[in-house]
Amino acid sequence: MSALNTFTIRQARPDEFETVFELLAEGVNWLRSRGLDQWSTWEKWRTKMRPSLERGDVWFLCDGDTLIGTVTVEIDGDADFWTPDELAEPAGYVSKLYVRRARAGDELGRLLLEWAGDHAYRFGCNWLRLDAWKSNPDLHAYYRDRGWTYLRTVDVPGRYSGALFQTLAQPLSGATRSRLSEIPQIPTLDAPMSVPGDSVDTAGNWRPCHIHQVPEFAVEYPQLGPRPLLVVPGYRYRFRFVENGWLLDSSQPGSPWQAAGRVTECLRRLDPDARYVLTHDDRKPCSVRMAVVKPGRSLAVTT
Repeated sequence: MSALNTFTIRQARPDEFETVFELLAEGVNWLRSRGLDQWSTWEKWRTKMRPSLERGDVWFLCDGDTLIGTVTVEIDGDADFWTPDELAEPAGYVSKLYVRRARAGDELGRLLLEWAGDHAYRFGCNWLRLDAWKSNPDLHAYYRDRGWTYLRTVDVPGRYSGALFQTLAQPLSGATRSRLSEIPQIPTLDAPMSVPGDSVDTAGNWRPCHIHQVPEFAVEYPQLGPRPLLVVPGYRYRFRFVENGWLLDSSQPGSPWQAAGRVTECLRRLDPDARYVLTHDDRKPCSVRMAVVKPGRSLAVTT
């Protein structure tokens, strides 16, 4: 483990197909040594992995220069397992999670899952989901013990996975975030910070300890009127295009999106076919980051 107990999680490059496949093959060999048939269809991944790499959905966990794990986080669920209503919900889907056996006991699988939940949250997802191998109860217990909710098991002919789990997509704690360095990072915006004063107003209502103002966007708020875009810690924000222009929505972890205002001015070019999600990054110094959910339906970081 690195001296400062910190790790790097980086987007795998399209030319690293053999690297990720060899890492997953190590996991398959370990499963066979335990008499488990999980990932018995892994040779079929050769055709599925390349598009995931090209989209930027495959990530590596590194300790210094040493590759120690991988996870894939995508925005499209498997229609064999998830209902049309579930697939219509904004969610991230985890697959092909593996940490080298030499690092067993370091809880790096949990770290990758928590990072995946944060990653999905910052791209506007409400849920993080996975389909697990049906015949591995120890794996099911692993997810339950880490706060995942078992939904149901779906039996599809010819499919060996189908035990469905989900958890809320939510931001990392400050302590966990301090252990991870991301490459690339979701881009930051110019967002000066203002301090509103006491944390409780005269009526006893909660007030945020600080607010960020993003001057390149102007918003017409229903109650506040025209203001620069305001970003409050603990909330996330989404730009979505409708026939008459851009609208601003907001939400908190575990809560649905709600209309927050109408964007009246934008100093950068936005793609009407994309969604833009703004979140507060509480690393010091704190910042505001804006993720782009591209029309190709990917959770890849674009800079």
